[in-house]
Amino acid sequence: MKKIAQITAFFACLYVFAQEIKKHDMSTVMQNFSKTLAEKNVWGKKIILGYNKNEEPIYAYYYNKGGTEADKAMIIAGVHGSEFYGMDVAMALKGELDKLKVNKFKWKVLIVPEVFKDNVQVGRQNIFKLNEGRKSCEECVDPNRQMPVAGQVYNIGDHIGYNNQEIEIENQYLLHATQKFNPSRIASLHCKNGGADWIPDEKIRNLYKQIGIYADPKTDNNSKALGFYDDSILPLRMAVTVKENGGIIFGNFVNENYARTVENSKEKYIFSKVTYLNPIYPQDSAAVEKGLEQYRSYKTKDSEGLSYGTWASTEIMNNGKLIKNAATILTVELPQYYFFFSKKDDVTTLDKEQVNKNTSAYVKALMNIFLENK
Repeated sequence: MKKIAQITAFFACLYVFAQEIKKHDMSTVMQNFSKTLAEKNVWGKKIILGYNKNEEPIYAYYYNKGGTEADKAMIIAGVHGSEFYGMDVAMALKGELDKLKVNKFKWKVLIVPEVFKDNVQVGRQNIFKLNEGRKSCEECVDPNRQMPVAGQVYNIGDHIGYNNQEIEIENQYLLHATQKFNPSRIASLHCKNGGADWIPDEKIRNLYKQIGIYADPKTDNNSKALGFYDDSILPLRMAVTVKENGGIIFGNFVNENYARTVENSKEKYIFSKVTYLNPIYPQDSAAVEKGLEQYRSYKTKDSEGLSYGTWASTEIMNNGKLIKNAATILTVELPQYYFFFSKKDDVTTLDKEQVNKNTSAYVKALMNIFLENK
């Protein structure tokens, strides 16, 4: 009897081990993800998107109370580990959604708050070191420059990006989830350093001017522009909401001096100041008219690779069939709050009231404008 019990225990252990392997198998993860997306009347369901390089689960949260196939929104954060405040804002948004008591909600929502969990942990442990945890290793390619060829179907397991660089496993699961969920709009939460007087490099110190909300121009799978007007309005409305609620934001509100000729005057020029709203990332090219070829920065010789924003904003066709929409994708550049709300190397000086105010301002923009919760 003792031997039978030992054999039974042995096979029980084998079964548990086999179930663990099955759980981590890509195909099983994909099947479970697809089943969740098919569920109706779920609110804040915690699901496993995949497993990172350390075999830790990548969690996502799914909300569906009568949302349509045309109205699907995705919010991601933690692509760069050093930009951990993005995760805080994503989780704050999750908290607001969880509190809603609704029978119907226009948008199906998928939140992925921490794509590179282990990198985020490194970032949080080195909060006053610029870009600590941004990449998985010193030699690694920027996680936001690992994407595959834009406009082509992505098959999970493919690990070679546009520039023949490695697509890390976290990004493989992110790409699969995006293509499968096929959202019509995405908010990718990032952070900008800068603003602090103690930063010695003036160029880095001035990065705070890029804090803002920006849209990528959408294109078809041949890089032809699909039109930018509607997409440009969304980030500007969100930026105004952030500003009205006391959040830190600069890049969408541009002040410039310009010169104009004055006739019949002793002075040839007078200088005026113009203020305008900017929906395009400061380093990107302007959006072109619908039907024209949209310039993409990844095509330059010195490009490190293709970004998630470019990949997601490009539609994917296969044998004449639309596989993935060209999503309206917003890059939300938040202030990295330890550089804005505390003194160097002293977390005890963190002004939590101001941090919470800033977080609340961005959550309101995401909740009320991006997800249209009026």
